[in-house]
Amino acid sequence: MKRKHYLLPLAALIIAALWLTYLRSSNSALEKDNLSLEKKIENYRSASALQNERNRTEAMRSGTMRTKMKREMRSAQTQSKPSDDWISTSRDWNAIVLFNNKEMGGFELTPAYRRLRTLASEMSGAELAQAYTQMASFPLDASFRDYLEGMMLRELEEKNPEFAYSQYLAKCQNEDGDPKLMGEFDAWLAKDPAAATTWYEKQLAANVFDKTLDGKSPTMVPFAAAIMMSLLASDPAAAEQRMNNISPELRSSLGDYVWDVPKENSKAFLDLLRKSMPMEDYMTVLQNSRLLQQNFNFDSKSDPKDVQTNLDLLAITPEERTNLMVKSFTESASLTATHDAVNENWPSREEFDQQRKWIQAVDPSSADRATGFALQKYLIASKTNSAQDFVEKVAMEYHGSGGGDEILLPLIEGSANGSIPFPKDRARVMAGKLTDGRLREEMLEKLKWSMKRSLIIFSIICIVAALLGWRESKQLASKKEANAKLLREAAAIPIDDTSLSKAASLREAQRKDDIAMKKKVKALASDYLALLRSEGGASEEELASQRANIRRRMEELDPSAIREFMGEFNSNPDVNFSMKRDVNLYVMNIFIKKYPVEMAGMMSKNPELFSISGPSMPDNKIHDSFSFLLQYCCSMQKDLPLAFQCLAEASPEFQSKYIGETLLYYGDYRLGRAELFEEMRAFASTPEQVELVRGKMSDLLLKHLDDKVTFVEAYDLLQAVNLSSEELVAATKDMEKKVRVGETGQWLDWLSQTDIPDEVSKQRAFELATRWTEKDYLAVGQWLNSSPDSPEKSAVASAYAAKTYPYDPVNAMKWVDTLPQGPERTKALETIYQGMPKDSDAAKAFASEYGLGMWSSWWSADFSTRSFLHQAMSCFSRDPIPYEAAQDDSREDWQR
Repeated sequence: MKRKHYLLPLAALIIAALWLTYLRSSNSALEKDNLSLEKKIENYRSASALQNERNRTEAMRSGTMRTKMKREMRSAQTQSKPSDDWISTSRDWNAIVLFNNKEMGGFELTPAYRRLRTLASEMSGAELAQAYTQMASFPLDASFRDYLEGMMLRELEEKNPEFAYSQYLAKCQNEDGDPKLMGEFDAWLAKDPAAATTWYEKQLAANVFDKTLDGKSPTMVPFAAAIMMSLLASDPAAAEQRMNNISPELRSSLGDYVWDVPKENSKAFLDLLRKSMPMEDYMTVLQNSRLLQQNFNFDSKSDPKDVQTNLDLLAITPEERTNLMVKSFTESASLTATHDAVNENWPSREEFDQQRKWIQAVDPSSADRATGFALQKYLIASKTNSAQDFVEKVAMEYHGSGGGDEILLPLIEGSANGSIPFPKDRARVMAGKLTDGRLREEMLEKLKWSMKRSLIIFSIICIVAALLGWRESKQLASKKEANAKLLREAAAIPIDDTSLSKAASLREAQRKDDIAMKKKVKALASDYLALLRSEGGASEEELASQRANIRRRMEELDPSAIREFMGEFNSNPDVNFSMKRDVNLYVMNIFIKKYPVEMAGMMSKNPELFSISGPSMPDNKIHDSFSFLLQYCCSMQKDLPLAFQCLAEASPEFQSKYIGETLLYYGDYRLGRAELFEEMRAFASTPEQVELVRGKMSDLLLKHLDDKVTFVEAYDLLQAVNLSSEELVAATKDMEKKVRVGETGQWLDWLSQTDIPDEVSKQRAFELATRWTEKDYLAVGQWLNSSPDSPEKSAVASAYAAKTYPYDPVNAMKWVDTLPQGPERTKALETIYQGMPKDSDAAKAFASEYGLGMWSSWWSADFSTRSFLHQAMSCFSRDPIPYEAAQDDSREDWQR
């Protein structure tokens, strides 16, 4: 940028800075006055009020809030259990399954579950298949159901593989699961190729794989890959045909299924990949296979000559070699960046020199390109200014010592397009060093700044300054109002010389106690740091004695001393990650267990002192102490009210970040989630907390850890917690992403019977049907043909028609014609219209036939524009208008 182009933004920046500085200084001065007044008023508060508050807190910890849970726990403990003899000898599969379900958490470690495994191993394939089928009707918790189904299917893989793999396939499709978890089909194929191939061909003939509307069929990939690999040596043409049956978009996922390639099939395998995939995809598959695994792991120390021999035997082309070198070096650079961040070791030139030397020995022509992209990757992964200095210095030194322009280009181009945090002024200097004149001019042109960019910066500065100034002005006005209120309150307090004298003496005593406490804490921090520094040279007995002494002194600290200790410890510049990890153990094992509520407030106010903020470590990472606090309350103490009391003491940011962990640590079974619903309701005492809790209700109802609960389990939970209409709206938000695909029909039937407002229910039905149609359009058609008329059915028909129109327009329009004039019909037509190529003859004809004009298109923009209208309507209304409930009314008003 020319010098004159800097003037306008610079002037704006200076003026804005001065103005904001003035506002902030005024704010700061007024804030100090307010704090001083608050402290003076606080001195007059009676000690009895403070004691009453302490008594109330203790009552909350140990009183009536836990009565219900303790009663239920005692009841559960006193329930009669079957005898050990029955558990170890019974052959009643159903009874033992239901008994295991009652055990809830930790069932896999119980004698009853071991009995289930024994029975499964003794049952025939037909008996086990029958038991598996019957289990679908049992009201089991999601975690136990998934665990049990997995165990049974593993047994069935050996005893009844046709049934097992059919169930794997159905389970994956109905639950939207991971295809990688569908058993070991290649093992069955190797053991009985005729039976396995026959089963696969039957699934193909019945279109079992082709349930998805787009026809990509990801569930086919693991089976097709196994058969393709089995044909690779004997019939390469047939293997290629199997590959062509896999959607091109899914072929890059083959790496999960073809990693173990026999050496004798290596060339045929590579030829197949080259024919069927773009280079980037097939090189990723190849790099992850055992053919190259030992050579190109990012921590590999393979001899370069062995690598060259391996590449030559595989006939890897020069372009492919370069691709492999770039991938290897960038992975190594990313790991180095993470390692440097953890160990505060800036930077690691040695790692780069070693890796570059290794690549130069393997393939000299690839070294410069690989080095350039590795430096770029290091910069992205590091995200620090010191990394900018490092990559600039290393790149320039490599280039200056004979390296090519490819070392510099990734940094220059990344800076020019804004994809990496590398300053353009540095990139311009680097571009000037390029030896290729044409390339040098091209890069410098990309890095040029223009007056237009200067004006954009000027505008941004003005807008940001205006927004910040407005915020500061609002804060200033608020603090002035608070100041006036405090002055009135202070003036109303009667001045009593006796109370003032007493308060002064109390303050003096407190001051002396604080001095003594700080002295004690400082000595403890000093001794603890000395212990950590000298651990390597002390005997085990001395270390044990010193640590016992430190622990005893830690246990004597009260909350104020703990806060002082953590500040004293972390302020020492010699404290490193290892020391922080060590002190974090005392935080979790002593401080949190002794003062959970006080620690919650302390950690949320000063997260940096407890290793909650800042960089995390990939190995032996510092545990999040606030997460441990909730784990302690929920899992160890089983005290859910205490967990929410701790959350109530934390800042709003911490409440938002950690409230979901109560589900992780306590919601592992249906009764736990029912209690969570009740405690979350009790916790929500402010509008912000109500909004926060409702934002978690969907996960609480529809998710179990990372799994999706069954419809039966969710329905039972809904019956137990009795949600209001507003809570049902919150609990079903984004439900289309969380319910099992195969149970969508049950959820649609349920929606028509709930108290959810009709417009919300129809919206939920539309979203559910849209996703269901993508995954299993045949099932949606069957549901539509068999379901009675309802508002939800109209929404499903609208979604089904909109999704299927590109594939079957005649049938789609039949369903559109069943819809009466109204929002569902309009939405279906608009969705179909928007999916057509813009300005095409077909789109114009469709719009003309169905009267899709400007206003119709305006409504199809849907949520962003209509949300603005809703907000405007709410501004003039005495009561807020729920957005989802206002959608249809606002549409009709506007159309009129």
